[in-house]
Amino acid sequence: MTAKHLLWGKAANAGETCVAPDYIIIEQYFQDKFVAALQDVYIILPILSRQSISSGTIVSTDFSAGVYSAWLSRVVLGGDMDEATKYIDPTVVKDVLPDDCSERSMSEEIFGPILLIMPVDSIDKGLAYYVYAQ
Repeated sequence: MTAKHLLWGKAANAGETCVAPDYIIIEQYFQDKFVAALQDVYIILPILSRQSISSGTIVSTDFSAGVYSAWLSRVVLGGDMDEATKYIDPTVVKDVLPDDCSERSMSEEIFGPILLIMPVDSIDKGLAYYVYAQ
C-alpha cells in the first residue's frame, strides 16, 4: 500500500506538485524489498502509463537533463526520457549515495516524476542526512 501511494504521489501531474515525495530514506536491508513492491505497483497503476490521460509532460527541463543522466546506471523502474516532448517516465532510482545530499538532487525539489531511494545503515543516519539536506 505504501509503495502504491508513494508512486502515485510522485507520478501525479508528472511529479510537478509541491507535495510530491522527492526521495525515500530507507534502511539498506529493506531497499530491495521496497523496490520489489514498487515494481509490483508499477505494472498495474494506470497513471504510470504514457498513454494515461493523467500522464503529463514536465514544465521545466532545467533540472532534468544534467542531473538525470548521472543516475542512469541506478534506474530500477522507468527511465525513458524524451527532451523534445518534455516527457519523463515515472522513474525510480535506487542506491542514491549520502554524498548526493549536498547535490541539487537532494536539496531542491525535483519537479519531475523521479523518485530517489537512499539506503542508510540506520534510521538515525537517515534523519541526519534529511536534516543536512534541508
